Amino acid sequence: DAQSCRLVDVVIAVDPSGSMEEELIAMRNDVFPAFAERLLAISDDLDNFRVATLAACPLPANFHAVGASGACDFVGGNVWINSDSENINDEFACVGDIYLDDIQCSGQNDDEQPVSAVIASLEEPYLSGDNAGFLRDDALLVVIAITDEDEQSTTMDGAQELYNRL
Repeated sequence: DAQSCRLVDVVIAVDPSGSMEEELIAMRNDVFPAFAERLLAISDDLDNFRVATLAACPLPANFHAVGASGACDFVGGNVWINSDSENINDEFACVGDIYLDDIQCSGQNDDEQPVSAVIASLEEPYLSGDNAGFLRDDALLVVIAITDEDEQSTTMDGAQELYNRL
């Protein structure tokens, strides 16, 4: 049904581990700008989209409104990019330069948890705290995990349990 996907909420979790160094550069220079262009190209088929980004370390699981170079100044003052932003390309370029200074993972594979990070970002305390207002009941949720490893869950949750929580 074409009407069921008119509102889209996208969460992008990016693996910040050392093995992703080349990929992080590509995301900043190529991937995030291309993603912005593609979303804008299909925006006539959408009423609205939102894009939030976070590191694949669930500590903390707050969406990034800052890039490695500083504040992204998202239109609307949110911690996500809105489709109606006049500065969407700049916002994607900013957040595509993934901010890593707030992660509390050790770097010993616990920073390779994109699914766990997204789940944590959409549950309490983040759902009504740092990320409040992002998730909409009437929107299609799209999760993108950018990583070069399998999910390194620090709990005993299997893939099915992670899926069920999501």
